[in-house]
Amino acid sequence: MLFSVARRLQNIEFRVTGNPDRLPDETAVPPNVTLVGFLGPERFLSEMKESDVVVVLSTERESVMRTAMKRFEWKPLVVSKTEATLKYFPYALHAENTETSIAAALMSAIEEDNDLSLQRRAAAIEASKKITNAQTEELRMRITKLSL
Repeated sequence: MLFSVARRLQNIEFRVTGNPDRLPDETAVPPNVTLVGFLGPERFLSEMKESDVVVVLSTERESVMRTAMKRFEWKPLVVSKTEATLKYFPYALHAENTETSIAAALMSAIEEDNDLSLQRRAAAIEASKKITNAQTEELRMRITKLSL
């Protein structure tokens, strides 16, 4: 699906991470897409920091993508629209898993003005703190139960 979006938005460069064995052969890849495969932590973070927008898509309804969690205060974020992403990424641009919806969300992320970007960034930082605090509290409760 992302390749269809890339063909539609030929003036945008896409860099796609992930398992190279699951990617299509080179002939199916549009010219504005670079397949970077699996990346080590440092190169992965570097790729995200160098991007203008981070797009994280999933077909799993309860998926909370680790990539989306890692990019909080850096860039605008486009994610698949699910209950989980609406809950954990309220500041993101949510897209149905369709070519039209993903392309529209991506264009909105690119075109939004700086004030909106700053608002999204502030909301992302706040959401990150809430998630981290909730995870810490859950871990403490589990440790306490194990200690008893």
